Amino acid sequence: MFLGSDGDSLLLDGFQVVSDQFARVLTVESDANSDNVAETFQATMVPSAPLDPNMDLGPDVRELELAEVRRDADLHLEWGAQLTDGCNHWRVIRRIDNPSDIGVRYWLRKIVPGKDTPAP
Repeated sequence: MFLGSDGDSLLLDGFQVVSDQFARVLTVESDANSDNVAETFQATMVPSAPLDPNMDLGPDVRELELAEVRRDADLHLEWGAQLTDGCNHWRVIRRIDNPSDIGVRYWLRKIVPGKDTPAP
């Protein structure tokens, strides 16, 4: 995969240990790639600062999360895909897909009921 040695399996084992302890199960509610809808997967969620000063309209004070998924989950979520963990709803706003990494990272923004529109 990456290192061509036992390093790959050690990285994947470490990722799995963290996932087993801390991951949340997410479900795809909507996505441009319709094959993903209703699919569930595990992601390690990391809270991020609730501001994104790089947005065109200024900072957005809604909660942001960074979800990391094993590369072999093969999700290929598109921008705007909506996910849920059963309590919260999230929209994919950015994907970081570095081929030399064992995981794919998705920036998620919390969907606020009554404030956010349905999927773009």
